Amino acid sequence: MIRVLLAAVLATAPLSALARPRLEKCIQRASQNPELQQSEPRSLGYNKAARAWARKRQAFIDQCVERHRND
Repeated sequence: MIRVLLAAVLATAPLSALARPRLEKCIQRASQNPELQQSEPRSLGYNKAARAWARKRQAFIDQCVERHRND
């Protein structure tokens, strides 16, 4: 699932050559985060838990990208 998400983000987002590796690394970190793994709902349909999990995961990725912007 993470690879599908990564491919979708990279295909649709206009990223600079420097931003792409940061985003890939942050998405990989999100997939390894135990808190996000434990809270992932069984079914990723359009239910409340899935949307909450997606927001939490996106916030983690956004914070990671922001922290590593100057790397």
